[in-house]
Parts: sequence; structure tokens; C-alpha cells
Amino acid sequence: MPPSKDGNGASLFRKYLKICSVPHGGTKVTTFPEATVKHFQPVLLASLITVLPSSLSAQGSPYQKLNGPLAPGGDVDWFYFSPDGTNVLYTADQDTRGVHELYSAALSGAGSTRLNTPLARGGQTWFHLVSPDGSTVVYTADPDGDGNWELYSAPVSGGQSTLLSHGLPPIRLGFDFQISPDGSTVVFVADRSARLDSYGLFRVPIRGGIPQRISHPFAEGRLVGQLRISPDNSTVVYTTNHRDEDYFDLYRVSLEGGASRMLSENALGVGTGVTDFQVSPDSQSVVYLNDIILPEVFSVSIDGGPSTRLNARELFPGGEVLDFEISPDSSTVVYRADQTERGVFGLYSVPLGGGQSTKLNESFLRNSHVYSLFKISPDSSTVVYRSDRDTPAMIELYSTPIHGGVSTKLNSPLVELGDVFESLITADGTRVIYLADQDTNNVDEIYSVPIWGGPSTRINAPLRAGAEILGFQLSQDDSTVAYLADHDVDEVFELHAVWVGRPEINLNVGRGLADAWRAEHFGAEDLANPWLEPTLWGWDADPDGDGLSNLIEYALGGIPLNTYTRELLEVSNGVVTMHFPQRLDALERGLNYVVEFSRDLENWSDVPPRGASDSLHDYRPPVDGFQVHVIEWPVTETRYFARLRVSFNRLQMAPRPFPFVPILPNLPDFP
Repeated sequence: MPPSKDGNGASLFRKYLKICSVPHGGTKVTTFPEATVKHFQPVLLASLITVLPSSLSAQGSPYQKLNGPLAPGGDVDWFYFSPDGTNVLYTADQDTRGVHELYSAALSGAGSTRLNTPLARGGQTWFHLVSPDGSTVVYTADPDGDGNWELYSAPVSGGQSTLLSHGLPPIRLGFDFQISPDGSTVVFVADRSARLDSYGLFRVPIRGGIPQRISHPFAEGRLVGQLRISPDNSTVVYTTNHRDEDYFDLYRVSLEGGASRMLSENALGVGTGVTDFQVSPDSQSVVYLNDIILPEVFSVSIDGGPSTRLNARELFPGGEVLDFEISPDSSTVVYRADQTERGVFGLYSVPLGGGQSTKLNESFLRNSHVYSLFKISPDSSTVVYRSDRDTPAMIELYSTPIHGGVSTKLNSPLVELGDVFESLITADGTRVIYLADQDTNNVDEIYSVPIWGGPSTRINAPLRAGAEILGFQLSQDDSTVAYLADHDVDEVFELHAVWVGRPEINLNVGRGLADAWRAEHFGAEDLANPWLEPTLWGWDADPDGDGLSNLIEYALGGIPLNTYTRELLEVSNGVVTMHFPQRLDALERGLNYVVEFSRDLENWSDVPPRGASDSLHDYRPPVDGFQVHVIEWPVTETRYFARLRVSFNRLQMAPRPFPFVPILPNLPDFP
């Protein structure tokens, strides 16, 4: 939830219910509810929010296995979170031994759904990516088992797959493809003809269509090495040995197609050329590794021009740059190289546009290194890295300021011969999730630790003797960790999820009027499942699909699992009448009802139309706990819009007792 300052100093969930447009001359207008959500968390309450739990212990965290029963000897392979965090997509030989298919598993516990097109005997699926909006998965498959691969898309919720590579020879379909940041287009590598060994770049709508070639024609026998789509959705950057089969050069081309432009050329004719690259988050630059005499790191404008060497101009004789990352704010490149001593790999930061590099790790013993898989925090302030700087042959986890400073060890003491294997930084930048054999030798488990150090907490479910975890991912909302482990059967790796918490989620029921209402309409088992919060019991959720969130239903006296059908607006005899239920105890419940008006659906104001009246009345016959709020105004506009805004006081949602009660100006006393 981003911080924002509200006028009354309260932390609010703001929900907007668009009531209706009012055309001139009508007699009655049917309601068409549309709910949109905005979250506010003022700086005033930042300290209050942070005292709520940001993570849960493994013992108290909801945990579940996601995949269905596997075929004998089956395993789960690749897996990805959907961007909305409600599903995990994975490949496994679940239904047929040795046949790896694509599945989606809901964190709600609803089970798994097979997504791929039907496979014949010997058929397989392989690599897959999920669209940014989480609605569609794109995957490669060999449906007939003949070694010919095709590209498909399918709804994440399940349904018929669509062949994307239609009309292209499947035998030459490449495995490298990307989904555009706006989710509309897939760019992929394929052969141009069945008779030629000649690859090209193609684009196709994610829901299917005729593939269009966007790159220049490649010579026979030439390949596309890697491809990336710029974050602004305009450009495809790729490597190819089109010019010379021995060297890979860097190119760009418009996503819509057209002439390609070379960004980097291996003109010396030695080495292998460009081996890796990234497009900067602001889409202005490309950073790449170029192996000419030695692998070094460069930046170049995405529109072309001279390249800038980023590492120290003179590496230690025989030295090399191994890998790099671009900071989220596009200002800095962090790279790993033996820049000052042959064979001793350290970590360095440098401005993306070039300049003096800064060593980030402290000096360490001979034969110690910084290892791969370092990460930059979302706010671009901190680098998390692994190194055996303190104990030979023991790889531990550290954080350090991106522009230099003192490093902090993050992991708790490891067992003898223990190592940290990989790590991820949470989206809010406050914690690091890492995999290590920290407590038991040769038993890899998942831990959480503050990014600037402190006690670490194991977050996976307890493992049986001899079990281990192979890898993990973190959902984009930081609430859930999914991981592969042989929890149940030795060497049979299955997909599991554990809740690690979000501060705005209150799993305690019965702490106030709002929770009592929620407990009335949703079962205790559902409320105990945090993965159901986005779709069922959360204030943002709309489980009956009527366009009204649970918060609006709560405020208007609706039933969250039944469609709301009450008319809210009428036009008769030149007068608009807007009327809606309002709780008698709205103050105690932390509810505030505000009607806003607009002429264009963009600019809204709580100033009513000229001649409007505003009143509260008892229902006749009475409705227990409610009164009716009525606003009337004469029709003077060709088009006019009104919406009801319901504000929910954050203090009414948080568990009590509070560690302290802040002083909030201009707020009434709450019981």
C-alpha cells in the first residue's frame, strides 16, 4: 500500500461505487454498479502499521501442497506465480509418467487445472511464461511427440489452447519467446521455412492470429541468441550471428517490425561477441556483456550510438566480468569481476552512463569470492550478495549500500559446511528470503531476515528426515512463498506454498463490528485461509461478481454472496433522486458515506449540483439498523454522473490492543 496523506489524518480504504449516468429526459435509470479501489496509508500512521506482524512463524503459517497426485515417479519441474498472486503455474508428469504437462494451482485450495493442449503418447510441454495481467499463459509443446515444437497460449483459469505459431514449420521453432509488457503480443524465434535452417523473429497476438516477421532476413545457418522486449513496449533487442557465424552482435528492431539497427558489433573478430544483455527499466539503454578479448560490460543507447565501457578500463590481466544487474531506477549497474586481482571476484557498482566504479564488498582472503545471483533492492539502495569472505568454503549472505559502505551479514550462523544458495528481496524492500542449510547439514530450508540484518525465521513447513527444498519463488505481494520439496516421499519433489504474511491482513475474527459481519457471511475455515482474501472474504473482493466489493456490501447492507439488486437512482418529472441505505451506527463502524459528482467521469467533486437537497430518513416500513440517505436535484445537464464513495476507517480493521494510540486531528471519538 503506497503512503498517502488523507485530509483528516485517518488511514482509509477508499472504495468508489459508480452509481449511474443521468441522461436528459429519461424517466428511470437502471443501476450499473462498478467498483474501483484506491488504498491510502498516511505517513502519520506508518509507525502504527509497522508494528503489525510482517511475517508469521512457520508453525503458525497456513501451508498447503499445490499439485495434484503425481504419476508414479513423477516430479514437479518449472513453476511461476501468476502476477496477481492467486495461482501458481507449474509443469509436472502428474497425469502420465514421463509426460510433463502444464497446470495451474489456485492458492485458495481449489485444486489444479491442466492448461495445455491434449498430448499424444510421447508429447511434452516445456517452457512457459505468464502474461503481466495474470490471465494468460504462453508455452511451448510437442503435442505429437515427434520432436516438433509449437507455441501456444491458454487462459490461466483453464480452457482451450490457441496455436500461436500457426503457419510456421514446427521443426524449427525456437524456445526463446517473450510476452510484451502490455500483455498483448508474443515475440518468438522460428524458422522462416521448412527447407532452410534460417531463424527469424516473429510477433503474434497473445490470443492468436497470423505471425508477422519483424526482423531482417537471416542468412542460412544463422541464429537468434537472446531476445528482450523493452519495458515501454516499443522495441525488441536481440543478439544474432547474422553478420558472421562466429560472433554474436547486438541489434534492435521496432516491436511493429521494420529495419533492424546494430547496437554493438564484434569488429575485432575475436571472442564470441555479446553473451548477455538487459534493457534498462526506463527503456533508454541496453547494458551488455561483450566477449572480445575479455568479457567486459558496456552500455549503449537503445536507439544506437557509441558504447560506453562500464568496468574499469584495465581489468587485472586476464580478468573478466561475469555478470551484472541494472538497478530498478536505471541509474546504476552492479557487476561481478576480478577487476583488481586475478581469480578473486568482487562486486562493483558504476553509473549506467559510465564513470568511476565502486567496490561494494570488503577485501577478503585469497580464493574467496562474491558468487552469482546477487540482487538489487526495489528502491535501488541496497545490494544483497553471497560470499565466502568470512569462512573459507562457506557461502553466506550479505547486504551493502549500492554506492559503497559496510556490509552486513544476513544469515544466522550456519552449520558446519553450510551454505546460502539463493535469495530474493521482497517487493517492499524490507526483507530477504533465502535458501540455506542453516540448521541441519545438507538440509536446505527457507528463511526470512530483515534486509539490514536481524534474527532470521524459518518459513517453510517442517521437513521430514532426509527431505530438502530445491528452489522457491515469492509472490509479488510478498504474502506467499512457493517451493519444491520432497516433503512426503523421498526424491519426489512436489509444489508447496506457505503464507508469510502481509501487514494489512488481519486473520483474527471477531475483533470488531467489521469482523463480526465478515464472520457472519463467511465460514471460519474460509476466513482462516489468507489465500482467499483477494477473491472471497477480503474487503476488496467481489465474490458474487455484482460489481460491489465486500466493503460496499457491508456499508449498504448487502449480502456478499448474493447479487445486489436494489435500485439506487431514479429520474422522474425532471428530478434526479439518488437514495441508498446508510447504517445507523456508521460512526462506530468507521464508515463514511460521500456522494461525488462529475460531468466527464474524470473530474469528481463532492459539491452537489445546483438546487440539490440532502437528507436522511427512516425507512418505511423500518429496516433494522439502517436509514435511507436521499439526494435530489433538478435535471439541468445533458449528461451527469454520480457515485457513492465509502471510506472505511483503518483503525476499525486492525487487531486490538494497539501498542499506542496516535493523536489524530479532527476525528471523532470511537467507542
